[in-house]
Amino acid sequence: MYLLMENVLPGMVLERSVISGGVVFLNSGAEVSKHSIQLLKDKGVKGLYIEEGSAENIGGFKGKEGQYNYNLKKMLDFNALAAAKGFVKSPKVMRESLYPVISEIIQRGNEWINTVDFGVEIDEEILARGINTCVLSIALASQFDLANDELLSIGYAALFCDIGMLWVPKEIRDKSTDLNTSEKEIVASHCRISLDFVRKNFNLPMSAYQAILDHHERWDGSGYPEGRKKESISKYARIIMVADVYDALINESSYHPAYSSADAIEFIMGGSGTLFDPKIASVFAGKVEPYPVGTCVCLSDGSRAVVQDIRKDKRRPLLRLQDAGDEAKLVDLSDRRHLNLTISSVVKFALPEAE
Repeated sequence: MYLLMENVLPGMVLERSVISGGVVFLNSGAEVSKHSIQLLKDKGVKGLYIEEGSAENIGGFKGKEGQYNYNLKKMLDFNALAAAKGFVKSPKVMRESLYPVISEIIQRGNEWINTVDFGVEIDEEILARGINTCVLSIALASQFDLANDELLSIGYAALFCDIGMLWVPKEIRDKSTDLNTSEKEIVASHCRISLDFVRKNFNLPMSAYQAILDHHERWDGSGYPEGRKKESISKYARIIMVADVYDALINESSYHPAYSSADAIEFIMGGSGTLFDPKIASVFAGKVEPYPVGTCVCLSDGSRAVVQDIRKDKRRPLLRLQDAGDEAKLVDLSDRRHLNLTISSVVKFALPEAE
């Protein structure tokens, strides 16, 4: 079925591919995201062909009874999942080790958020941030030889660590200028609000509760709400804070544009030993691909390309040029013949010109 762009929602599935100049930008069967929807709108695209029934289970879809049915899996962002895959050696490892933990959290999380009375208006952006941080936290935690029950505790804490932001006034959450002192105090209160809400409604291990409270503490003691530092901060929280900051950076907000994966990694490493546990920051930066497969990039010669494969030097991937016509042209930046060619910027999606 054809839908106007204002009726297209994240999680809907494309019935027809988006093609331009012989290059497939979005394949049929792919789920559209909030990023692709906005960029398509910006390009002047009026509508998309969407699979029948694909809207029935997406996050925020309003069903026949008028009740919202939130689905955390449909809210999971491509960039967060791509980063998480960098932590495992093969798809088999991902399928057998991390997916069972993530699937259990998504299943129980869906049950909780659709049955608990929040008492406030739900902001889907906060739920989406939660599942992204959850998946990244589990992937990062898997590098420290933790048992599955520990990964579950970290995942649940990450999923709900910012749920208290629902009780922070929207005008403060969306403010694009610097917060004043009282507004900062209101934002800082969300850690305790999250803890109180989760403790009241969900039966989790004490370690998860402590991680929720500590996830904005900083390695040098400059964080909140208690100004803890170094190892006095919950280890689970030290893992979550890296994942949480990374996800916040790669997604556009009211106060900053979206960072590329490469720039977000640079920020994480820049905060190593001050904001973040240096060991955890180093492990994270060493695993996350700066240019995940599927990333659309602009090159120093002005051309555009899509990352096809990762090389030993993760900053010099194999690319498929987008302006090569019907015959896809591959360029390996790790090849000495292309040393003069560099990636100058990243765009979330490659888009066709509006018809």
